[in-house]
Amino acid sequence: MTTDLELFMLWNNGRQLEEQIIADIKEHYEIISLCEVSWSKEHFADNLARFYGKNLRKGRKKIKESGIGPFLLIVVADHSPLYYNGKNVKLTNSKYKYRQLFGGGYMVHASDCAKEAFENFLFLTGESLADFAENKKGSKNSFSDPVGVKPWQDEAEIRQILNKIPDCQAEFEKNPICIKTSDPNFTARLLNAKKCWFGKNLYKVSLNGQTHKIKIK
Repeated sequence: MTTDLELFMLWNNGRQLEEQIIADIKEHYEIISLCEVSWSKEHFADNLARFYGKNLRKGRKKIKESGIGPFLLIVVADHSPLYYNGKNVKLTNSKYKYRQLFGGGYMVHASDCAKEAFENFLFLTGESLADFAENKKGSKNSFSDPVGVKPWQDEAEIRQILNKIPDCQAEFEKNPICIKTSDPNFTARLLNAKKCWFGKNLYKVSLNGQTHKIKIK
């Protein structure tokens, strides 16, 4: 039977119900790891916008709802996933059930499918979800700001993160640097690349103290 690695996130203002939600998760999933994530205040709004992949107007409304303190990332294994229209029905139902504990809102985030869980986890930690689950099962971990907050030091650092994306290839010898990937939007968010006003698929990143143009397609 297929097992899915998925995740839940409980934002800081929702941790008042942390024990209750974790207890319920244990009844339906295997908890692989509990991770505490602490984003710096100065980058919190930008981190939110990058995580959700949309303009949140600096995240003020979301920040007020979620709080800016440490939030909980819960990695789980779903040993009996049920999919409908590409989404894990169990995770979706659990997410809405937990949100109702707060009277609605978005205090709880959950991955809709294994692909989203992989992307969420890579963004939040810089690590492959499958490798993490295999090597750190049962452990408690802590993480800070997501990858890309600090300027990239060199090409090797960018290669290291891109190598964790399936079917992603980077050609650094080209000018501009060319990155071929199955999900350009996610790759751009992961690298914290800013869209250029001109040029198809053209972005810019801070690399080794300088601004470099890259193509992501």
